[in-house]
Amino acid sequence: MLKKPFAINTLLEGSVEHQITDKLKLINDLLVSHEVDEITLRNINTAMQQAADHLQNKTFEKRQRTVAQQSLEGEGFDYGSGNSHAFRPISGLCNVVSPRVQYFYEDDELAAYVKFTSAYEGPPGFVHGGYVAAVMDEIFGFCQSKLDDPYMTGTLELKYLMPVPLNQQLKMTSQVERVEGRKAFLTAQMVDHNNKILIEGKAIFIKIDPKLYASFTQSNS
Repeated sequence: MLKKPFAINTLLEGSVEHQITDKLKLINDLLVSHEVDEITLRNINTAMQQAADHLQNKTFEKRQRTVAQQSLEGEGFDYGSGNSHAFRPISGLCNVVSPRVQYFYEDDELAAYVKFTSAYEGPPGFVHGGYVAAVMDEIFGFCQSKLDDPYMTGTLELKYLMPVPLNQQLKMTSQVERVEGRKAFLTAQMVDHNNKILIEGKAIFIKIDPKLYASFTQSNS
């Protein structure tokens, strides 16, 4: 099987931003999954307060969020330029809330892999359904990004066939089924390590005029 990784998988890997994010994610995972003693918590809180004060007392340039006409993968339309993908909340290595979905082209199919830690728990031992919806929406978005124009989510329909387990590698796949006018119709699914289907999804993405989309990013920057 030919497996081609997406650039976002390693964007800014090893950078200082990535290292800081790793530490913050580790702290969060430990806090939600363990009973940490009071002295340790107070020491951590003091150190983090010092770091937060240090950042708040400085002035920084705002990170630019602009539109790129060519995707990181060299085809289609993209939704961020430069290193902005590294800070995405679902896949970016430099965003604390990101479960860090990894994307690949496997032969002619888009595939993605993710392992949710305890930070994403809903029911005991299982992933919160809202995070499941978010990663499914993200794989739909990457799948349709190979089209020549920008599209945005119009409708997202998911069937939760089984609870999604924590701390287990999960695989998602997605395809563009057809394009009709301004609508792109997509399907996707999520399976566990035994290839049991957990989630089935359908989505309709709506084509947006590139200039209009660019104006969205400018007005919200």
